[in-house]
Amino acid sequence: MPNGDNHGWLSIKVVPQDAARHSPPEPGGGPRKVFGTVGRDQRLSLAEQFNSVLEFRRTFGSAPDLPNVAVVKLKRDALAKSHRPVGLLNEDTCPIIGAESFGDLFVRVLPAGLQQLNRRVLNDESKAAQADMSTIETIRPYSERDVLGASNVEDLSAQLTAGRTEFKVRLFEQHDGALDRSVLRHFFALTSDIDVPEPLRLNYATGENIYRVRLSSGGQIVRLAQFAGARRVSPIPKYWIAQQAATPIGPMNTADFPPPATQRIPVVGLFDSGVDPQNQYFDPWITDRVSYVPQAQRDSNHGSFVAGLLVNARSLNHGDARFPNVHSRLVDVCVMSPTSGLSEDQLIAIIEEVVPTHPEVRFWNLSLGTDELCQDQSFSDFGMKLDELQDRFGVLFTIAAGNYTTLPLRGWPPENLAGADRLCAPGDSTRAITIGSLAHVHNAGSRVQSEEPSPFSRRGPGGSFCPKPEVVHYGGNCDSSGRFLQTGVVSVNSNRELAENVGTSFAAPLVCTLLANLDGAVVHRPSTNLAKALIVHSAMLRNDFISASELNYRGFGVPPDLPTILSCPPSAATLVFELNIEVSLEYEYFPFPIPTSMRSELGNVTGSIVMTLVYNPPLDPSYGAEYCRTNVEVSLGTFDADNGGTRHHKKQVPAEPRDMKGMYERELIEHGFKWSPVKVYRRNMPRGIQGNDWRLLVTAHNRADYASTEPQPIALIITLIGPSDGSPVYDQTVTLMHRFGWGALDLQVRERVRARR
Repeated sequence: MPNGDNHGWLSIKVVPQDAARHSPPEPGGGPRKVFGTVGRDQRLSLAEQFNSVLEFRRTFGSAPDLPNVAVVKLKRDALAKSHRPVGLLNEDTCPIIGAESFGDLFVRVLPAGLQQLNRRVLNDESKAAQADMSTIETIRPYSERDVLGASNVEDLSAQLTAGRTEFKVRLFEQHDGALDRSVLRHFFALTSDIDVPEPLRLNYATGENIYRVRLSSGGQIVRLAQFAGARRVSPIPKYWIAQQAATPIGPMNTADFPPPATQRIPVVGLFDSGVDPQNQYFDPWITDRVSYVPQAQRDSNHGSFVAGLLVNARSLNHGDARFPNVHSRLVDVCVMSPTSGLSEDQLIAIIEEVVPTHPEVRFWNLSLGTDELCQDQSFSDFGMKLDELQDRFGVLFTIAAGNYTTLPLRGWPPENLAGADRLCAPGDSTRAITIGSLAHVHNAGSRVQSEEPSPFSRRGPGGSFCPKPEVVHYGGNCDSSGRFLQTGVVSVNSNRELAENVGTSFAAPLVCTLLANLDGAVVHRPSTNLAKALIVHSAMLRNDFISASELNYRGFGVPPDLPTILSCPPSAATLVFELNIEVSLEYEYFPFPIPTSMRSELGNVTGSIVMTLVYNPPLDPSYGAEYCRTNVEVSLGTFDADNGGTRHHKKQVPAEPRDMKGMYERELIEHGFKWSPVKVYRRNMPRGIQGNDWRLLVTAHNRADYASTEPQPIALIITLIGPSDGSPVYDQTVTLMHRFGWGALDLQVRERVRARR
């Protein structure tokens, strides 16, 4: 996008929902596909595999009301929701109760249901039954190895020896009240039998049935892993402040850290190690202090450093225009000491207690560390709990991607570290914005050059291949051993000094303070969907191309300063659409305004189009990689008539990155990435695209075994960019929208933001 520093910048336009027409989607489908012949041998094999689930657990004799769980693996070509065998696996037989990885379904197995299933498998000759059976590749019991995940009994026993005795046991959610009570009764009986103190239910996300147990032996781990109702047994993660010593630069003074000029400065929340209570420069910026750490154990170095960047990032960093020129006041929540971590359940309890007591805070920063890496085909318990809290309280968390600390640190282009540099929980929270780090400067000893991902910045993707981090900001540079000299970010230490340090912890607050100021700058407070979309979209506009190989490290880029986010130059037009869409309908904006300045002499459309979609889909922790239950798609393209007068829609603006298929297997893209609640689309058209009429379509669909009952809110931003800085795209687009009767209005921005341009 053209650099707008010397342009008269103009308002983003908001298009009302009633400008869209909606109608049922075009009918489709046809007979169910059968994946190969379903003969007698195949039927007998399926029945035998289901029966093996009973033989594996051998629990029905003494506990006929305790369900077993089978893993039904679907064939690679049968993962689409239209192929799911819901006719075969239902409440009368062995119903689907969840999922883990793509195509691996969890089904409940009880004797009566299994008898019904066997009858259908062996005798049902209907086309629907054959289609259902043909999708199944294998059936196997959910085993002890599954319960322990990537760990084994020896690994977990070693953790007991090291003093980590608090474990969490996640039970299968049966989606049946009587059966869930039965599972719980047998679980408590088992823990009593193996001398485990009474389990305590933990407050994780709805749909997660998790208990804390205190263990003392590997034998107890084995017995818990063998329990038919157990889905996962794992240590309770601990979180800590990922801190290294900051290098002092010099004393603070009022010029470096002036008091707030107005009380209208927004307030952000900071969960960290606390802000130095002896630093008088911070006092006017802090609206409240809450501490869960005894005074004698507090070390406010990290919290003060993060706080300085929330308050005054650009001034502290020598006026560098790449740092946001915004300020935020703070709610300072001291949650931990760098010398002692905090267990995940304790941290969740604190967050859940503090957030509702500060309704004035909409954006909260989490720059914490853990050793729990995010997984491809599941989401972390902490991430899912944060999703629920963000929905409940209408807030948004900015989360540091985490620091990779194993030496030598990563270079650029990056070495293959076999996933060891994967981002940490709760960075896979789908509702939050996760932030990675770029280097803003370099010297002769630096591991990477400026504008490259920092050597310590952990990478994505998140669960189910959702793009994480969404954006990056500047967190410093260092050599391969982590040393930095004049390559760090500058902020404040606990000795009331200016200091430099490096870490993703210091990139996250730069985005948090931008979000808070964006929120305060818009007259009619934006939804969290729109606030997030504006940050991602503005970052996208600064990049000409995002490759799949770099997405996991750079996200969609670095967001610019606030005035640039909230406006556009005359050579471009940015349109905001906020819709509440229903799955049963197709939403259409036709004709879509394509200005004449974006057409060549031959009438082809030139320039560029960039789109960003953000939505909060319904979520279900029972379904692992299928956690996001609704998918929204956007298609902007040509809608011209053929010789017979029938119009045909052709999508012209593809999703980005366009080279995803070179990075991941096909099914992971189709059934993972496409369900991501953040999507971006781009088309650069230097040679022009043929097409007279253009149309925008927005549609949504659900997973096979999910029926939505509420409209799906979305935020969509589209920017049309002319082929040159002199193209009058803005004025022509506004004229066309007026002609089409769209009733588009300016995004109302407070005057104090406009005055900074």
